[in-house]
Amino acid sequence: MSAHQFVRGLTLFLISLVAVACATSYSPMVSSAASTEYQAYAPRTKQVGTRQEEPAPKPEVEEPPADEDEQESKLVRRQLTDDEKKSVAAAYKLERKKAIANARKQRKSEDQLTRGIYERELAKIAATLEARKSELRAAKKAGTKAPEQIKRELAAARAAAKLARKESSRAKDDALKAAAVMEGKAVEAAKAMYEQNCEALDELTVADFEAPAR
Repeated sequence: MSAHQFVRGLTLFLISLVAVACATSYSPMVSSAASTEYQAYAPRTKQVGTRQEEPAPKPEVEEPPADEDEQESKLVRRQLTDDEKKSVAAAYKLERKKAIANARKQRKSEDQLTRGIYERELAKIAATLEARKSELRAAKKAGTKAPEQIKRELAAARAAAKLARKESSRAKDDALKAAAVMEGKAVEAAKAMYEQNCEALDELTVADFEAPAR
């Protein structure tokens, strides 16, 4: 090996050692710089790139309407005072009075109707009898019927009129009695209702007379 080749080989060896030494010292610097730059940049990417979303508002839930039973339970239920009982009893008494008055008014109307029918019936009976008498008088004048026959027919006409008046009077009396019975039942019913209402006064509460509270 010549001297020239030896110097050339030594030079290349030294150059390779310097290159290895530089590469070894530069690698930690690059790694440290890259780490520092990442740490400085990372918070920005977290804040900008990954935005924190605001929580969605909760939907409003409508409250269900109060149950009727619940409203009923909220009513003020207290016993009536003595003054309130007297007031309610007076109202019941007025209702009884009106019911009895209506019953009597109804009976009076029925009585008037019945008596009117009876009077018209009597008038018809009298007119029929009078017409029959006129026929018999005309027959007597004309001599178309014997006097004895006229008397018999006249007596029969009078008897028929009497029977008709009797039947009409009986019908009238029956109608009047029925109206009186109906009136009595209505009056008794009104009195019984009044007594029942008065007996229930102690069980009544204010809520029985007041509307539900809103």
